[in-house]
Amino acid sequence: MSRGIRLLHPADYRVTDWSGGRTTELAIAPVGSLYAERKFLWRFSTATAEVEESTYTSLPDYNRVILSLRGLLHLSHDDATWRDFAEFEPYAFDGGVTTQARGKVVDLNLMLRKGRCTGTMISIVGGPGLRTDVTAALAAALPGVEELLIFCFEGAAEVVSGDGTWSLGAGDTLHASNLDGEAWSVRATERVKAVVAAIRYEGRRAEN
Repeated sequence: MSRGIRLLHPADYRVTDWSGGRTTELAIAPVGSLYAERKFLWRFSTATAEVEESTYTSLPDYNRVILSLRGLLHLSHDDATWRDFAEFEPYAFDGGVTTQARGKVVDLNLMLRKGRCTGTMISIVGGPGLRTDVTAALAAALPGVEELLIFCFEGAAEVVSGDGTWSLGAGDTLHASNLDGEAWSVRATERVKAVVAAIRYEGRRAEN
């Protein structure tokens, strides 16, 4: 299966409203899946919380990784102790657990269907010239990565692999699929705030 590269821009995204704000779907697999049908393998999206308190949608078939792009994120599961998460601090949890949130934030979500795929996120925040070896950063956390999604929230960066270099501006996402051990890195061309999401399948791949 040949590797695929898609460079996505804000005009390519699907934007919808939810009870507490707005969600922007950056990518979903298989391509063309509808979030509302809950048949997707994974979904990568941003969301704005415009209310002080909200309850996350229950997603019992999915695991989630979340981080705040802007603002302090306060979360509680099943009315237990509240935990605070700084900007660009990833947090993984079971999507089926009742989760309350406090604070007006912009967050980034990776939803992963249980038993079909697993994933993680790493943050890239720094000034011009900062180089992040994505392959090395993921080697221990998630070996055998098959999909990469690199989202540039602010600033600009270059994504480099053996096959080429791609420029990302604010709001852009690079989606690389069907990976097979290639080396990847990200270099900031100005001060940048970006996130790398990595996915590995546990069964049959998505049909992208």
